[in-house]
Amino acid sequence: MNLNGYASTTAVSRRRRGVDWTVLVKLVGLVPSLLVGLMILVLAGSMIVGAIPQVPAWAGWVPFGLATVWFLLGFLWFAPFVQGFLARWFFQFREPVNAEQLHLDRSWHEVLRRAGLSGRGRYRLWVEDTDALNASAAGGNIVAVTRGALRYHGDHLGAVLAHELGHHLNGHTYPGLLAWWYSRPLAVVRYAVRVVLRVGLGIVRFISYLNVLVALFAYIFIGGTYLMVAFGVIRLILWAWEQSWVAMVVLALAVILGPVMNRQAEFRADRMAVSLGYGPALVEVFREWQSFGFDDQGGRRGLRALYLASHPPLHARIRRIEKQLPLRA
Repeated sequence: MNLNGYASTTAVSRRRRGVDWTVLVKLVGLVPSLLVGLMILVLAGSMIVGAIPQVPAWAGWVPFGLATVWFLLGFLWFAPFVQGFLARWFFQFREPVNAEQLHLDRSWHEVLRRAGLSGRGRYRLWVEDTDALNASAAGGNIVAVTRGALRYHGDHLGAVLAHELGHHLNGHTYPGLLAWWYSRPLAVVRYAVRVVLRVGLGIVRFISYLNVLVALFAYIFIGGTYLMVAFGVIRLILWAWEQSWVAMVVLALAVILGPVMNRQAEFRADRMAVSLGYGPALVEVFREWQSFGFDDQGGRRGLRALYLASHPPLHARIRRIEKQLPLRA
């Protein structure tokens, strides 16, 4: 099949799951969140154990056991029996109805055949109930398309699915889910701090009508608390720098490069679709998205927005795909 003057191929080649360099950088960038989460859980466990009178000697290991269990549970999210729960309750996907399943299977089986994978492979197809034109890969085996994207047929739907398969085969789904899990302790602490501050500021505002001096002391206390936390973080950073400034630089670079790696992952998934013979169809899909004004950079302004963007602009993706396509003789 030839589209837009480009030659396409349906050659079958065996594709195996792996981890590309973008994933490695993003995994290194998870280390700060992981360490902070471990520290929070150890402190929380220590406070709980310390509040219990006459605890046995072995209870001193409970905080470290709690942190270890939490760390290991991060990998449980990729277990096959957890994927259904993750898709339904976390990502809000649903299983396709019969007509949708048949429609998806026609393209999905061809994608898997070109990738050298049998049947449906280890992956499950899901539907997101929105009219937006999009698809996503998540967890260990989740491939979801929006209700709006179900209007695509043949190679166009196959191109969208092949891109998401590329995310799985390149290991791109691992860092995102791990980042969410390992940031939960800090997220809980932030939520608790916000609640306490709202209540505290509400009390301060009420007191301010009765006693300005008391309100002033309350504001000083809250401000002092922030300064103590900031001072503690600075001391922790300085201590880590003294231990190994090289490791600190590597971690900082990995965190800074996180958004860049997200965009590179999209390019890598596009390349997978091209290698499976879906390049021309993927270009057509992206050009249609452009015509609808769905370019990922549409309406964005400023360097900060460009840096934080999770996807490259569509014109850049199209240009890269076209460079990878062999011209028709």
